[in-house]
Amino acid sequence: MTPLHFLKSPSSSRTMQNTQLGASFGQQGQVQSEFSQQWQSQTQSVSQSHYPTPGASTPLSRDQLVSLFPNHRAEYLTNILTQAQTITIKFEFDLSLTKLSPQLASSLHLTNPNYSDDTLTLEAAHVFFSKNLFLIKTSLIPTFVSWYIGGYKPSNLMSHLTILTGPQNNRQISNAAFWPLLSLPNLRTLKIIFRDRRGKPAGPYSWLRPATHAILLLQQRLGLGLKLWVGTPSGERSYEEEEWDFEADREEANMKEVTDYLRPATDEERREWEEWQGICERYRGPLSSKVTMLWQAGKEWVTHEMWDLMAAKVSVREWNEMGRLEILELGNVVMS
Repeated sequence: MTPLHFLKSPSSSRTMQNTQLGASFGQQGQVQSEFSQQWQSQTQSVSQSHYPTPGASTPLSRDQLVSLFPNHRAEYLTNILTQAQTITIKFEFDLSLTKLSPQLASSLHLTNPNYSDDTLTLEAAHVFFSKNLFLIKTSLIPTFVSWYIGGYKPSNLMSHLTILTGPQNNRQISNAAFWPLLSLPNLRTLKIIFRDRRGKPAGPYSWLRPATHAILLLQQRLGLGLKLWVGTPSGERSYEEEEWDFEADREEANMKEVTDYLRPATDEERREWEEWQGICERYRGPLSSKVTMLWQAGKEWVTHEMWDLMAAKVSVREWNEMGRLEILELGNVVMS
């Protein structure tokens, strides 16, 4: 186990600050990106070979790995380092959270900064961090992005990432919180999971609006690789506390995809929304939810999910502009 704060270079704090302001990634990121592309092309073109499989009783030693042809070594490393389950990154990155044997992790020096310039270690690190799916919480994004292992950043190699948001009442959801993710050069897929109350959901105004601008910029980069989900934890305690055990709660979290919330409403949808708003404003019956008001006006087909979808779509452009101005203001404050 290697604490993240021991893996940062002396300039990591400055790097994190620049990242949050959208500064260019710089030469180091470009070099790592080129290395990643070369290594990916190698692993995609490998052929079958006759070396021991991951299930073999005696895995290859470090010397044996070094002696393999590059394409065979790439295939072998992919087989032994790719995990079936999501790997959770906590404040201290612990390889015991993965299925890697301690012997294997030690021999490859995956988190040892003293070996970060070793060719085999770099190849193994690229496979491990680019092929697996990682999960972190919103509060750890700055630490995660500024994390160094010797001379390289694992975040520069990662391709697949899932973000769990903290509860809405601690303001972890913001454009600034997601901004550092824009600097990750090899990110291909990003899944953002918001959390809402089960009994009285707050809706997208609470968990999407504060980060809309940064998320839309991520969508411009990733296209269909960006997915938004919302889950309702099994209890109020899971909603209020930052340490939501998502993996344990997954089966009961009532997960649903809400990526369409980012698509602005059409003119027809805006007219429909205005009609709904008018019905609610004219309502004079007993206290009810707005969806219930619509039902009583003959629109029984409207669901709470449809209301949330329309509310987000008609507001997403406004939320985006608010976020853009917020980031500009933050940049001016830091630069002054």
